[in-house]
Amino acid sequence: MTTYQTPLVIGIFQDEVQAKSAVDALKSAEFRYDQVGVAMNSSENATSNLQTDLVNLGVPEEQAHYYDEEYKSGKIVVSIRPDGRDSEVQDILTRSGAYNYEQREPVTNASVPTSQESETADDNIQTQDTDSAAPDTAQDEPADATQEKTE
Repeated sequence: MTTYQTPLVIGIFQDEVQAKSAVDALKSAEFRYDQVGVAMNSSENATSNLQTDLVNLGVPEEQAHYYDEEYKSGKIVVSIRPDGRDSEVQDILTRSGAYNYEQREPVTNASVPTSQESETADDNIQTQDTDSAAPDTAQDEPADATQEKTE
């Protein structure tokens, strides 16, 4: 069985507080602005078609459709180009309360995962290293805008 690898790690958040926590943690972990994309349906520059944006960045059609549906339902979609730091990104997203295509449900306990849970999360990550397709092309607003909206 061939597993398709995507250059992004994506997390879905129920609310802005969770998303802001994740973006702040990613910044603290020295992820750059051009590595983090935030899609909020309620923002002024909301994308009209997140699915197309994600597919153009290498996300498989079925997954992109799922993320687009979550986005349309009011969830916040955060995408990160991990550049080889996939496990670290997944841990940050999980601790902040994100879920993704593989999990398909919110994390009820947004605590630090055990090492066994981390290994499971690592198995769920589908990424590949790439020099192109930065998430900022799918970004509706800068990560800083999330911070401004929640203060």
